[in-house]
Amino acid sequence: MHGFLMTRPFTITTTLCTLDEAMITCTYRHDGSHAAYPFRFVFEVSYILRGSSFDVEMVFTNNDASTVPVGLGWHPYFKIAEKADDIFMQIPDCQIVEADERQLPTGKKQPFSAFKTLAQIHDFKLDNTFLLNQTDGRAEVMLRSESGVLTYWQNVDNQNWQFLQIFIPPARKSIALEPMSCNVDAFNNQEGLKCLKTGEILRGVFGVQFSKK
Repeated sequence: MHGFLMTRPFTITTTLCTLDEAMITCTYRHDGSHAAYPFRFVFEVSYILRGSSFDVEMVFTNNDASTVPVGLGWHPYFKIAEKADDIFMQIPDCQIVEADERQLPTGKKQPFSAFKTLAQIHDFKLDNTFLLNQTDGRAEVMLRSESGVLTYWQNVDNQNWQFLQIFIPPARKSIALEPMSCNVDAFNNQEGLKCLKTGEILRGVFGVQFSKK
């Protein structure tokens, strides 16, 4: 599920700081030297802070002479209560992706309604991929605790970015809401995988907003 860019050095290419917002863009240029991903590309990620909102924009550009298979994701953890069990959560209309003992998709999906309306997490275990039924617009997850309300969102555009991973670590002190442009193991199952021609891009936009009680 995890990619290799998390271990790569990025260069700060743009910064902006005004009374209303702060923004930083970091860029990584890949020369194709990675044995598992021998393609040249440019990857840019921008972080934008406006008031109580934090937005992220990713842009992957294929600089290779060949068509490149691409899958992107973000892996943030959120802590708005001492225990995830105390958080109330609501997620968009979706299907849960069935996985085997290796956490690889079996190809089956089932309707998932446990948090279709706002409900307390309690001891519910989550380390699952979900396919959002929404095909465009902004898909939102709400987390609510005694400290406030966190709204996470990801843009679903022309059936891009329809996958969401939700994970509660064993210590249950936080929760991860992870936008993914494709399913787990997409290079094999092709679900959500984008194959970009030279010069084509894959873009993703998502963010969070927190309101104190």
